[in-house]
Amino acid sequence: MLLDRLAPAIFVLLWSTGWIMAPYADPLTFLTVRYSFAAIALLAICLAVRAAWPRTRVEWWHAVFSGVLLHGIYLGGVWWAIDVGVPTAISGLIAALQPIMTAMAAPFVVGERLSRTQWAGIVIGLLGLLIAIVPRLTGHNGPRSLWRLFRCW
Repeated sequence: MLLDRLAPAIFVLLWSTGWIMAPYADPLTFLTVRYSFAAIALLAICLAVRAAWPRTRVEWWHAVFSGVLLHGIYLGGVWWAIDVGVPTAISGLIAALQPIMTAMAAPFVVGERLSRTQWAGIVIGLLGLLIAIVPRLTGHNGPRSLWRLFRCW
C-alpha cells in the first residue's frame, strides 16, 4: 500500500517541524494545537481502515499511560525547556538520543533483542547525530571539518 511506504517520510516531516516552530509558540499552546490536529487525523484514519481499538480496561490504561509519558511528560518537557531558553538544536540532539538509549535499555528492561536491521537504523541515526554536533565539538563549521575528522581515523 502506498501509505505504508510514505508513512515514515510523513512522520519525519511532521515530527521535525516541531523544532522549527518551537521558538515561536507557547509550548503548551503549540502541543495542544498539534495534538488536536493529530487526534482528528488519526481518528479519521482509524475509522477509514477500521482499526482495532483497545478492548479491555488494561489495554486502554496502557495506551493512555504511554501517551501521557511520551507526549505529556517527554514532549512537554522538551518544549518547556525550549521556552525557558534551551536552544532548539540542543533539545533536538537530546531527543535524538532517545531511540539509542531505548535500544540499549530494551534487553535489560523488557528482554527485547534488536535485529541487525534495527541496529543498523540506530547506528545511522547516531551517525546523523554526530554529523550535526561534530563541527561544534571540533570548533570548525562546515563539511570540511567532518572530512578532516574522518580522515584522521
